[in-house]
Amino acid sequence: MTPKRQAFSLVELVVVVMILAILAAIAVPQFLGTRGRASTVRAAQDLRVIEQAVLMYYSAYNEWPVPKPVGVVPNGMSEFIKDDVFLNPTPLGGAYRLKEKTTTSADTGSVTLSGVAIRWSVEETAPLDLCLGLDELIDDGDLRTGRMLMPNKRLLMWVQDSTDASATGASNPAANLSVSPSGVSASVGGLSASLN
Repeated sequence: MTPKRQAFSLVELVVVVMILAILAAIAVPQFLGTRGRASTVRAAQDLRVIEQAVLMYYSAYNEWPVPKPVGVVPNGMSEFIKDDVFLNPTPLGGAYRLKEKTTTSADTGSVTLSGVAIRWSVEETAPLDLCLGLDELIDDGDLRTGRMLMPNKRLLMWVQDSTDASATGASNPAANLSVSPSGVSASVGGLSASLN
């Protein structure tokens, strides 16, 4: 009579561990990629909601909301959007912040750029691949041109420009934006502005 076998051999255990390792090597990158895409889609939804809230604010008050530091809800925005959008981190890290830049010139009039930024702290690194994915969802897929730009360590999405309407008559002059090492610049008809 032969004794009954009670355990697995070492070879069998090694084979099972190798199979599990191969499956994990295939599954983990797929999971992380799906998670990254989900974060990008969520950030795109957040930016669209913020954009709509900013436009509703402008429609109600005929002026853009005044930007505040990171973590502070801009005055008057609470009636158009939940405060936690500005108080909690974004799905990509960093925090949402409204931005504004006005340039006035005797020759060209004035232009106000109004937008929302995702700003990362000095310790954080902006996830470039996710920012590019976000730009593809919302804009043109190029972080150097269009409505979504990435100068320095912040991702900017310009909502709309408030210009002297009589000077341009343009409904969304934010289409002519570009980024360079010196900052962001916009040109609208004869009007121009830069953000450094």
